This record gives sequence, structure tokens and C-alpha cells, in this order.
Amino acid sequence: MTVDYARLIIGGGYGGMMAARELGRAGLGPGTLLVDLRSRAGYPHQSTSGFAEAWIRKYDLPIRGDAVAAPIRAMRLYGPSGRSRVVSPPGDVGGAAMGMVLQEDNVLANMEAEAIREGVTVLHSTMATHVSRITDGFRITTRNGQGTRSITGWRLLLFEGYHAHLAKQLGMVEPLRDDQFYRGYEITVPQRDQPPGEVRMWLPDRAETVPRASYHWDFPASSSGHATRRVGNASAKSDPHTAIWYFRRWWDAHRAEYDGAVLSRCGGIIPTAPPARTVYDSGAFIGGDTATTCCSVTGGGILGALESGYQCAHAIIRGQPKSYGKNLNWIRRELKVRYALKMLVVRLTYDEMDRLVDLLGTYPLPSVPQLNPLKQRRAFTRWALGADPRLFSTILTRGRFWQAVMPFF
Repeated sequence: MTVDYARLIIGGGYGGMMAARELGRAGLGPGTLLVDLRSRAGYPHQSTSGFAEAWIRKYDLPIRGDAVAAPIRAMRLYGPSGRSRVVSPPGDVGGAAMGMVLQEDNVLANMEAEAIREGVTVLHSTMATHVSRITDGFRITTRNGQGTRSITGWRLLLFEGYHAHLAKQLGMVEPLRDDQFYRGYEITVPQRDQPPGEVRMWLPDRAETVPRASYHWDFPASSSGHATRRVGNASAKSDPHTAIWYFRRWWDAHRAEYDGAVLSRCGGIIPTAPPARTVYDSGAFIGGDTATTCCSVTGGGILGALESGYQCAHAIIRGQPKSYGKNLNWIRRELKVRYALKMLVVRLTYDEMDRLVDLLGTYPLPSVPQLNPLKQRRAFTRWALGADPRLFSTILTRGRFWQAVMPFF
């Protein structure tokens, strides 16, 4: 049968835009349609967008000019007692950045421009509301200011975010539990006395200024050429208090450290469930937050989105769509481990969290970043067991480790 497009991409975030760009680079831009709810690429931004420099190079992200909000050169962790430790690269790397805070809209605009040059069609301010299977393909219904439209395609790539409306209609995902997605709140304020390039993170405390199963963050950034800070937190939907409730308590305790002017506010949902079990089904692909490829420990979803967008596109390019799930398995396994780690961390006592912060502050970061998460975690585990065996022995013998990993057995 005749269809309008060979490939339909729903969602213009990091995953959808990566898929569009890779398809365009392979000569498959013509015949590809990307439908994006936002009015323009990446705006308004929905992510703090801190990302490791090694991954930026791997995915060839266009970070020229105003696509970088600030470099990340160190990370300061605050334990429940308030004492802090700094994690930074060794001196022999010559002051190189650990990562960068990306200007999401500019990065995605650069990726979109390349995709369009290669023939991809992009529709902004458009919502995909319904999907159905037809002979050898799909029919989606879209709605925008010009009305409702029916569009058909052979392949369907769903990067529609955590709500996953179309993926649910196809029966590819299950609804998340209230404790599996977090409501985030963030403000941007002018930089004051904070060290440039330093990310700061606060773990839960007894005063309840930080959610018990989350953390509070402060990232370097920039706005209109001026240094700023992106400050926020997130709380689970199952938490009796909202992220804004916690933020106000934290802000009251730390207001003196910041310039009081609020330049902007944003919020969003962070899915922290284990990755979806099914990511491909008879021509339909899911990725990014739709497939919950989001780190349960940090809430970061950029890596999972980029990797799923890349692998999805290349499975199509190779003509082997069923290989998508297999090629995505490494990050899905890693994210399952991180979900178990999150379940373990929330069971730590405040004193154990302080000891963990002290331990992390002495961790010798390697000069050359390790992109293999399994090797990275093994190296850290070997070091940590030698550095503080009593802490890890306590965690293991109290049974909390097995409580955390039990859902995977």
C-alpha cells in the first residue's frame, strides 16, 4: 500500500532528534517525518542537560558556540550533616572538563538543522494523539493550530516522553507506579560566589529540605552571556510533599548563597522505573523516556535517549529492525543495575550517607574516561571495598542489598 512517509518519528527531544539526524546522514532523510509538540527545537528546555564530555564526543553532538551553557570541572557532594567533599579529575588531565551543561534548545536546533538539510520533514507545535496499525504500517492522528490530520507510515519511532500515549495504545508499555516517576522543579538565578564549573549536590537530610529518595542540585549555566546557576530538585509522585514544597524549605536555608533574582522557572517529569521490557514490536520502536531509559540514581535521561535514538536509526539503516533491542541491551542492563542501586541508597541511614560522601571525595578519577559502565563500576567497587570495607559490609549484612535487587529475581 502507499503511505505518506516511510518513517514517522514522534518527539523532538534528544532521542527523536538523534534518530532523525542519523537517518538523514544515511540518506534516509527524504521520507522521514518528525512530529514535535514544542514550538521550536528544545524550547522551552526540559532538562538541566549536564553531560559527560566523553559521551558528547561519542555521539558527535554539535556543541559549537552557544550550545554549551557551562563546563563542568568538579562536583561537590553534601552529606546529611552538611559537610561536603569535592570530586574532580586528576591534575594530569590539564584542567579538562568532566562534562558540559548543554543549552538544550541550541543543541537540538543544530541537530534539527542538519536533519532538515538531509531531507527530514519537521512539524512543530503538533501533537500526535492516536495511533492504529494498518496493513504493513501505522496511521497516526495529529493535531495543531491548522486542525486534525491523518498521516501514515511504515515505521513508527516513539520518543514521546514519559506519558507514552501512543506506546500505551500499542500495548508496548505499562503505566508507571507513583514511586517510579518524579516531579522536578528548577529555577535559574545569577551566579554569585559559587566556584565556576562546579556542580553541587545535596543528599537527603534530617531537616527535610531534600526529598528522602532524591537529591538537590545546583549546576553552572549561562543566560544571555551571563553566568547563572540552575538550582532544583525532584520528589516522587508517591511523596506526600511536592518538589516545590521541598525546594522552598531548601531555599529558605540557602537563600543567602544566591542572588535573589529568579530569571526563569521550569518543571518536568522524570521516569525512574526499570527500562521497558519490549522496545520493538512489528515496525514500532520506543526509546528515551518512553522506554524509561533514564538513570534512576541521577534522573539523567540524555544518555539513554541518545543511545536509543542512535541504535533505533541504525537498526533501520541496516535493514535489521529486530536488532534494535539487542543493540540496546547494554544500557538497559546498566539502568537495571542503577535502579537497584537507587533502591539500596534510599535504605541507607543518614550516617551511612555521610560516610559514603566522605568515601566518594577520595575516589581517584581516571585520567581517561571509561565509557564501558560495567568496567567503570567494577573499578569503583574494587577500590571502594578496599577503601571502606566496613561500610559495604554493613550494607550487605543488614539485608538491604538483597531487598534492592530482589525485584530482578
